[in-house]
Amino acid sequence: MKLGELLLSAAFELFVRDGTLSSDERLNSTVRILEDVVMRWPALAGRCKKFVDSMVDDLPSIQSRVLWPLAVKLRAIA
Repeated sequence: MKLGELLLSAAFELFVRDGTLSSDERLNSTVRILEDVVMRWPALAGRCKKFVDSMVDDLPSIQSRVLWPLAVKLRAIA
């Protein structure tokens, strides 16, 4: 695992463990965080794309729909 992937995985793992947010709030916040990461570090777009694609594939459609716009953006740039 490369450093960028490790940072994304560690940050997301800590974020998911926060019990104060609902799953919808966590996903919405995740989208905002990943958009910010890609804006600041465009070199991580490919890694973020893999991460988002795996979440879209693994989550039920009702939950993953918030990730779809980000997935499309990442496909356009990565």
